[in-house]
Parts: sequence; C-alpha cells; structure tokens
Amino acid sequence: MKAFIKSFSLFENKYQEYADLAELGLASATPERAIDMHYSDDKDWLRARTLLDSTNRISKAVSMSKLITDRAKLIRRAKAIAATFTKFRPDLLGAVFEPFAKRMEEMGFTENQIYWTMETRWRF
Repeated sequence: MKAFIKSFSLFENKYQEYADLAELGLASATPERAIDMHYSDDKDWLRARTLLDSTNRISKAVSMSKLITDRAKLIRRAKAIAATFTKFRPDLLGAVFEPFAKRMEEMGFTENQIYWTMETRWRF
C-alpha cells in the first residue's frame, strides 16, 4: 500500500502542471500531448517581430499587454514574443516579457504557468 501511495504521489506531482494547464485550456492533460493547443498564429509572430524592430520596445510591450483581454490570446502572444526575443535579442527578453508576465498575473495565472510560458521554445 505504501508503494502505491508513493508511486501515485510521484505521478500526481509529475502531471499536476499539465493538468493545471489543461484546465485553463492551454494544453492537454498528458505530457505526451503537452504541446500547446493554442499555437501562436501569424499575427502573433508579426506583432513580436514589430516589437523586436521597434525603438521603444518596453512601452509598446506594456501597451500591447494591457490591450489583450483574452487569456488564450495573451498566452499565444507572450510565447511568440518570448521565442522571438530568445532567438534574436536574448538580452532584452526579461524587460520585454515583464509586462506580459504582470498581465498574466492580473488574469490569475500562477508563477509556474508564467514561467512555463516564457520558457516554452517555439520553432520558427
């Protein structure tokens, strides 16, 4: 019985993050299909590239993040921005991603979910 409880506890800890993301509608409940169901679309990549090419990136990131009211759209945009800045300007990633992280916190995302969003790597 103790072995069962221990193994279930390990299983529960391993899959809890996926379950939390699935509850938000951002991923499936298993790590095999943990890729986000809401892929960043062309508009998100275009906005990320525009932000990258901008001279006042931080103020544009603040206004962009405040205008987004849909949770799924915020995740898609934040992932596109994180991936774009990770590839082209990793030195600016923290400063540009911070307004999106604050907006996600305002919308009720946990610290782990925000970190997961920033660390997710997308292919170009």
